Amino acid sequence: MKVIEIRSEEQFGGLRDQWNALVADSVTGSTFVTWEWLSAWWKAYGTPGELRILLAQDEAGVLRGIAPLRLQTVRRYGLNYRALAFAGDGSNDSDYLDFIIADGAETPVLEAFWRHLHNELAGGTLLLFNEVPEASPSLA
Repeated sequence: MKVIEIRSEEQFGGLRDQWNALVADSVTGSTFVTWEWLSAWWKAYGTPGELRILLAQDEAGVLRGIAPLRLQTVRRYGLNYRALAFAGDGSNDSDYLDFIIADGAETPVLEAFWRHLHNELAGGTLLLFNEVPEASPSLA
């Protein structure tokens, strides 16, 4: 799996068709992970420079997974930390947030995402993955 990181709103805008096709093929697809919901959420609440969408492509270049993430700063125990959270989280209007992964490709896609994020995690970046459904294959 090859992971590509999307940081520009323009690139995000061009993903609509591929994004929604993947949502339709995923086990945990919901309204709150569709391109329409997350792009509207981003326009309302997003901060320029914080977009961190990960795309996982197989060897043939087919999109197999999306991690719709954003970078933020959180304050805990009197200190500020860099954190990656799902786009859509924090505004109290999105539920069932998750990775978007083609049915049957969960393991290789999640492993590719973790490999990609390794340096950020080693540097102290936190992962704040709220609102993940209990039945999500991502939880394991």
